[in-house]
Amino acid sequence: MISYLKTSFLLLFVAAFLFACEGSYDSLVEDQLEENPVPEPISGDPGSADFSNYVAIGNSLTAGYMDGALYNLGQEFSLAALLHKQMQFAGAPGNFNQPDINSELGFNTSVKPNPNPQTGTVFGRFKLDTNIPGPSPTIGGDPIAPYQGNTGELNNFGVPGILVGQLLTPATGGPNTQSNPAFNPFYQRFASNPSQDGINGSTILGDAIATQPTFFTLWIGNNDVLGYAVSGGANPNLLTSEQDFQDYFNNSDGQSGVINQLLNNTSANGVVATIPPVSTVPFFRAISFNAVELSSEEATQLNQA
Repeated sequence: MISYLKTSFLLLFVAAFLFACEGSYDSLVEDQLEENPVPEPISGDPGSADFSNYVAIGNSLTAGYMDGALYNLGQEFSLAALLHKQMQFAGAPGNFNQPDINSELGFNTSVKPNPNPQTGTVFGRFKLDTNIPGPSPTIGGDPIAPYQGNTGELNNFGVPGILVGQLLTPATGGPNTQSNPAFNPFYQRFASNPSQDGINGSTILGDAIATQPTFFTLWIGNNDVLGYAVSGGANPNLLTSEQDFQDYFNNSDGQSGVINQLLNNTSANGVVATIPPVSTVPFFRAISFNAVELSSEEATQLNQA
């Protein structure tokens, strides 16, 4: 009987504790809402902008790439999807078609040093692991699979990891060979005509233009310097030269650059986002470059390693 009473008391105590925690959490949320009320939706005036067919072109953030993978929740909060939600207050239609990945955990393209998949195990997005502490990949991700929808009705042409030049070449859609460094599986999966030889086939920009957007956003070029920077600036081949960037982005002949093609082949207005200073990326801010004191001998040994 005493044991029963002890058990009952323990259960009541746990229930009361959990209820108190839940109540405290609700109270904190209510306090925050009182201090920071969610603004009421208002109708906006689009002015001369026509949001009836908004198309987004870009890389990881535009696509919704998060935690080292492209997965369902990340796509829901892609930059393009968030912008479209705001455009709806100014008359944009409700539908915004993204090349849905249909995966809760995605396919981790950043896991290192192990390849993905390894021994039959597919790694998904990173999660916080308090035992490390740090990020570790989830188990049970999904390989990158072809998009099953209508590619001709897409609005989001964000492709994780691409450089500005990859918007213009069919090689981004294939083939998947070592001799084709432009290949990107995230574009191949929804390309209207995946290339078999790297020469013939669709391009990201061509597919976006084919939808005849009335408004576009273009945020591209971050990866043209980011890959070089995060590798320590040791491989010049990872850095797009200034001349190449100008040729790809806004070619002087007035025809072949990304901007020129968008303006010459559609009637769309749009917004072009700039590239932020690469040194402000959290990768370079979490730990300063001189956080660890090294002797000259120790520095030499590390550099050799």
